[in-house]
Amino acid sequence: CVLAEVYRGGRPIFIGANDKMQLARIVEAIGEPSAEDAAECGVSQEDISEANSKASTFPRRTLHRLLQGVSADVCSLISAMLRFSPRKRPSIADALAHPSLQAFISDDERRGAYAAASTASATAF
Repeated sequence: CVLAEVYRGGRPIFIGANDKMQLARIVEAIGEPSAEDAAECGVSQEDISEANSKASTFPRRTLHRLLQGVSADVCSLISAMLRFSPRKRPSIADALAHPSLQAFISDDERRGAYAAASTASATAF
């Protein structure tokens, strides 16, 4: 979410008055997760169904629309990073290697980040 918000000039991407409304905004933007992906995130099918019904009451705001003016390459990275299942998201090293981030990362930072990412557990982040 943070990367998307950086590209949106610091504006939050999934605004919700509570957890359920925020989940509805997420489902609206990236779609409904599979039962397996929802369970992996600790979200019940009941919550997903409720989020879907709430999302249908909003004007449709897809991720592409929320990131209007952002390149397709960056949208693709953000979409991958926002997958419900942590197992299906890019690793830290893969995200840092994405072409859209190369302009922001010096060679020294890249080497240090790759070293740290290769020795750290994803849950540590």
